[in-house]
Amino acid sequence: MFSWGSGPKTYRRDEVIALARNRLGELSGEKARLDRETRESINQGIAIAEEIEGAGRDLSATLLPAFHPSSLAAAAFAIGLPPLASEPIQEYNEDLRRSQERLAYLNNDAEFLQRNDLLHPDYGSLLAARGELNGHLAALQPTLQPCENHPRWQKLTEDGYGTPHYTVGWWRLSYYANWKAGDEIEDLHGGKPFLEILDTYNSARASADVLEARRASVQSDIDRVQGKVDEHARLTQHLTTLVSEHLERTRQRLLQHLAQVQLADLPESTRNHPAFRTLLARWHALRAKRGYLEELRRVQLQTLSEALAKEQGQLNRQIIKLSRPKHSGFRLSQADAEKRYLSRSAKVNARLQRHHKIRTRVVEYHHYDRVDLTGPVLWWDVFHDGRDEGAYLPGVVQFRNRNADYRYQRWSNNDEAIAAAADLDSRNLDPLEDLDPS
Repeated sequence: MFSWGSGPKTYRRDEVIALARNRLGELSGEKARLDRETRESINQGIAIAEEIEGAGRDLSATLLPAFHPSSLAAAAFAIGLPPLASEPIQEYNEDLRRSQERLAYLNNDAEFLQRNDLLHPDYGSLLAARGELNGHLAALQPTLQPCENHPRWQKLTEDGYGTPHYTVGWWRLSYYANWKAGDEIEDLHGGKPFLEILDTYNSARASADVLEARRASVQSDIDRVQGKVDEHARLTQHLTTLVSEHLERTRQRLLQHLAQVQLADLPESTRNHPAFRTLLARWHALRAKRGYLEELRRVQLQTLSEALAKEQGQLNRQIIKLSRPKHSGFRLSQADAEKRYLSRSAKVNARLQRHHKIRTRVVEYHHYDRVDLTGPVLWWDVFHDGRDEGAYLPGVVQFRNRNADYRYQRWSNNDEAIAAAADLDSRNLDPLEDLDPS
């Protein structure tokens, strides 16, 4: 390490390069710590996403335990969504009708009834026909492939090589290329004249075209029958899970509605139900946690990463520049050297530690029963007990702008939250300019 207090008034080129390389080494460690913090944040976000799904299932199952008219009516009243009482039943009945009608049609379809005779791997007529056609086509390949695999075969046939219609002049390069290719193809066929090879090929190609067309028609029949078999199996399975599918669909619709309303908009009997309030608060809080983690990574970690990458690029360019012979007499004042190469690891580590504390506070909050959902809730204040304004997060700023009258009320006797928040600096993050050596 370099001691700034006892250093010379100016630094020579080699000393400046050494300072830059020393700072690059520090940057490597800082980036490693930043990457570790980023990975931990991402992994926590993944875990929270799984918790959100579980919380949503608990909440929706509590409101709608079964796909039954009475349960739907109760859920519709509980969340203030009248259409929920009837529309899911109508959708279920329509789905049931369509599925049963289509299944009945397939059960009377001639091809479906003959599916074994057509598609059985041992005796199915369509599969047998396809196999026979494949055999005939395979028998033609020894005639077709030696010609078609030659890279100039198509050009020879287009030019009419070996026929009276061949008009390529001897003065053109393609004349000699065709000649060479024709000789190669004759050699592949034991010296047979090209015209004889061409006649044999054309005959085989015509037969192959007919066989391939027949095979395509047979394959189309196979695909159509197999499609009916697959559809029948899918519909049969669908009917066995129809109730559970519509129950899940309705629960998702219920959650979509709850995501857009406040507790104050719900009926009084719902608002005053302790278990429901806690489940709803947990679900909302987890969704807020995921959003805050994403914002924190973008605002704090990604911004820091960009600043470190910028400094790294500047240092590398400076080293390359100063290493050139024409800069052998370069000198740098101590003040400029301190500005460019002074260690900033302490500041970087402080930022990472602050992010870790904030992230931990967000993730570890679990007192969902303490949250007042009767009005707008800024979950950032809830997680930090109102001790970090979060003015560096766009989502927090937008909430405050939309809810000018909002005031956070701390939980009484919330000693745990106060102690946990005490070590967080309630001021905004310092700007990143102090990390920029330029």
